[in-house]
Amino acid sequence: MAAMKTNPLLLERLRLIEALTDVNSRHLLGERHCAGAEIALFAALEQETRNGASTALSTQISALRRALDVALHEQAQLADARVRLERALIDLDRINGGAP
Repeated sequence: MAAMKTNPLLLERLRLIEALTDVNSRHLLGERHCAGAEIALFAALEQETRNGASTALSTQISALRRALDVALHEQAQLADARVRLERALIDLDRINGGAP
C-alpha cells in the first residue's frame, strides 16, 4: 500500500480550527466567570446600600471589582485571539483556492 501524502495546508487548517474551538470554549467559561463576578459585585453593592459601608465590605467590593476587571480583560484577549485565528483561517482558505 502506498504511503498517504499529508497535505500541510490541511494540517494547518485543522490546527487553526482546533485553536478556534479552544478559544471559543474558554470564552464561554469566561462569560460564566464574568456573570458570576457581576452578580457577586451587585450583591455586595446591595448589601452596602442596605447596611451601610464598612471596611470589610469596601475591601470585598474592591476585590470583586478587580476580579471583574480581570475577567473582562481576559475576555477581550480571547476576542482578539479569535479574530486573529479567523483571519488566519480565511487567508489559508484563500491560499488553498477557497476550499477547505
